Formats: sequence, C-alpha cells, structure tokens
Amino acid sequence: MTNSNIRKQIADILYDAFDDKIRYFWFLTSDKEKSKSLIADYINYDQFLQLKNDHGNVIAVATIETDDSGYAIDIPYSTFKKQFGLIGGLLRFVSYYIYKHSQDDTNANEMYIDLVAVKKSERNHGFGEQLFKKIEEHGKKLNKPHIKLNVVNNNEAGKRFYERLGYKEIASEEENAFFKLFTKKAGFTGHYTMFKDLNK
Repeated sequence: MTNSNIRKQIADILYDAFDDKIRYFWFLTSDKEKSKSLIADYINYDQFLQLKNDHGNVIAVATIETDDSGYAIDIPYSTFKKQFGLIGGLLRFVSYYIYKHSQDDTNANEMYIDLVAVKKSERNHGFGEQLFKKIEEHGKKLNKPHIKLNVVNNNEAGKRFYERLGYKEIASEEENAFFKLFTKKAGFTGHYTMFKDLNK
C-alpha cells in the first residue's frame, strides 16, 4: 500500500473521530475533504502508531509526543493561508496553534498521547486495547515509562476505558473563558488528565 493511501486512511479515521473538534476548534471549517487533506499532508509518521488488519489497512491510530519531539500533525501558517486566504488562514492558524499549545507539557520521562481513534466499522472489537498495548510497548522502548493523555469532559465512556486500562485521573480542569468560545461548540468545556506509570 502506498504512503499516500495510508495517510488518507489515517486522515479518514481521525476526521470521523474528531469531526466536531475539527469544525469548531482546530480548523474552523465544515469542509470535510479540505480538513482531511490538511491532516494527511502533515502527518509526521515518527509520531504515529498504527494497527493494521490482515489486508494492510489502518484500523486504529494514536499520535505520540515527547519532550524532544515536534507535533504529530504540524501545519504551517502558509498552508492555512493557501487554503483559506490571508485572514481566514490566520484565524485558523491561531486557533490550531492555541489548541496545540493548550496541551500539558511533558517531562523527560513522559510520553503524551494526543489523539487516539479506532475506525468506526472496527470499534468494540478490542482494537483499542491492542493499540494501547502497542503504545505502552513503544513508551518502554523510548524509555518513557510515564504515559499521559487528556480526555474531554463529555467523553465519560472514553475516561472509563482508560481507567480500565490502568490510567488514573490526576487532574480535572475547566477550559478558560476564551477557550470555551470554541470548545462549547465542539461539545466540551474541560478535560481530565489521565496518567499511567509503566513501572508499576
């Protein structure tokens, strides 16, 4: 399978999982194809973990970030400008920049999981658990035994899933008033920070 096909599959999975965030917070557009193109074009493979089926198709994906890595999807202003024009591009770049910089900092022992998604047609078949097994093995390989992630406060099912895998809530935070102008439209007003120590 070609690199471009894999990128497209990943973009499809992420868009289906995070369409509200993409429309109201990340890219501020309801243009599905344009959003998926932005994701596919700027995937940093070194920071993506994937599960594939027997046919080589991607069925689950997670993005990882560490203290010495860049962003898993790092979209420059020039691309937003090209897609949306001078003002529209600037607005979307600032919105995406704020989203990325709102995430918790990671220390030398931590691996931060930004996005986790399973293909819609493959959910409830245990692939989420398999993906997290791969994530944790990768954390050990990188000598990053502390795994951290955020889950938004309208995703209680997701929070219970992480707790079942041994992740503990270490913080609960409401977004600030400015953020809420965007996040409320995406369906959430705050987030939980979840943590797991792989050494225990």
